[in-house]
Amino acid sequence: MKLLNLLYMKGSPKDTVDYYERIKDLNLGELYYEEACICYRYLGQKEKVLEVVERWAKSKLWDVASPTQVRPMSFFMYLFMHEYLENEESLKRIREAIFG
Repeated sequence: MKLLNLLYMKGSPKDTVDYYERIKDLNLGELYYEEACICYRYLGQKEKVLEVVERWAKSKLWDVASPTQVRPMSFFMYLFMHEYLENEESLKRIREAIFG
C-alpha cells in the first residue's frame, strides 16, 4: 500500500488508479480511498469516484455501530464528496453501500 502513496506523490494519476484497482479488495485506510477519488476525479471518471466512495462507505462498518456510538463524520468532510452527497441518486447508492 506504500506503493499507492508513492504513485500518488510521484507518479501519474493513471498509474495510481491502475494500482488502486489491483489492491481495492484489501482493507484500506481512508488515505488510500481519498487518493483514488482525487485521481479518478482528475481523470474525469465521476462514476469511478462514486464506486470508490461506495466501497469507502462500506468499509466504515456503520451498520454494526450501536445508536449511541459516534459515526465517522470525517467521511462527509472531503470536498470532492459534496457533489455525491447533494445528488439524491448517488446519496441513495452510498446509503445502500453503508447499510446493505
